[in-house]
Amino acid sequence: GLAFAAAIGLEREYPTRLPVSSQLNETGLWLREWMSNECRRFLLFHGAFRNAGQLAASTSLMASSAARQVLRENSLRYFEGVPTAPVYMWHGTLDGLTPFDSVAEVARRYCAAGARLTFVPYEISEHMTTAVVGFPDAYEFIAARFRGEPAPTRC
Repeated sequence: GLAFAAAIGLEREYPTRLPVSSQLNETGLWLREWMSNECRRFLLFHGAFRNAGQLAASTSLMASSAARQVLRENSLRYFEGVPTAPVYMWHGTLDGLTPFDSVAEVARRYCAAGARLTFVPYEISEHMTTAVVGFPDAYEFIAARFRGEPAPTRC
């Protein structure tokens, strides 16, 4: 659901370079219309147990150099900026959806630039399990900032 919403959001910003809707089948178009202005919990619920194959009429966009460039332009891995606000990142070392090495590379770059980063790797392979397991500590990290506590750095 979140990945689908991200794709639709990128299509809104780059309609000619990343025309996602042109690739959708009837089910994908229905889901796009239904989810277009929904909040996260509905995106997760209605996106659960769906995959691109169930929503796509074509996958030709995946070969588009313009589409790949949009993804690169919106990737933290290739964005040269460094956050100035405190950041808490957590990630599974064996994540099959978002490779750990890419996330660790960003974390190393942020740390080398002096960002106030807390980076926590988890020895978990599944993306959503890691999200759930790491959420309590991430929530506490944010709560501590609202309490006025200084942000730690844990690179």
